[in-house]
Amino acid sequence: MNDNSPDCHKWYCVSVGSLSDYISTKEKSRMVMNSKKHVDLALQLKPTDALYIICLVSNKIMRLRSTIGIIFKFILKVVGVWKSLA
Repeated sequence: MNDNSPDCHKWYCVSVGSLSDYISTKEKSRMVMNSKKHVDLALQLKPTDALYIICLVSNKIMRLRSTIGIIFKFILKVVGVWKSLA
């Protein structure tokens, strides 16, 4: 990969984002952090491209979805334990 090409970083993020519906929450969290680095690099190299902004927002949404999923699973575990004690 050419580290000096903003388009290379951009399309990396786009391709990683397209995988988000097919991977586990843990894998999403790891990929979101990696994608964030590429979006930041792309913005430094070419700050006027609107798709980078969209990738950044998409990245934040994926991170939020991942966090909500983890919290939801934790709540389900707590409720399950609570019900078993009742």
